[in-house]
Amino acid sequence: MERGSEQNLEVESEQSRALRYYEVAERAAAEVPDVPSDTPKRPVRNVGIIGAGTMGGGIAMSFANAGIPAIVVERDKAALERGLAVVRKNYERSVKSGRFTQEALEERISRIEGALQLEALSQCDLVIEAVFENMGVKQELFARLGQNHVSRSAHEHFSPDFIL
Repeated sequence: MERGSEQNLEVESEQSRALRYYEVAERAAAEVPDVPSDTPKRPVRNVGIIGAGTMGGGIAMSFANAGIPAIVVERDKAALERGLAVVRKNYERSVKSGRFTQEALEERISRIEGALQLEALSQCDLVIEAVFENMGVKQELFARLGQNHVSRSAHEHFSPDFIL
């Protein structure tokens, strides 16, 4: 066997191992321990994110990239506008680097909506908390949303079967 062929076999072998690892990892990621396989799955057609900071914006972008509309709620208009501007800049950077087109940017941006009231999340299938890392802020938010989704205030703002 020629030396060049041996090197090719080594590269192919590494690639083959990586592919096998990927396939095994993909199957394992789909399985959640201790959750029965017949557990009903719920569709997520739209998502609400509470907080327009770095984390909230990144979460909104992830859902928009996956084709799922997201509503980002922030306490004040300036923070909301700042957060949405960062999202746009992140997408613009991706266009400049050639990751996707300007049309794809506009399509993704159109899936992200901003709001100033929690009531805007009333039709969301999933609500994600991404507020400032301050326990007092988080406690206040969850008190407003209602513990375990059973309080009167939670039902006034959200559908009774939303996921938080």
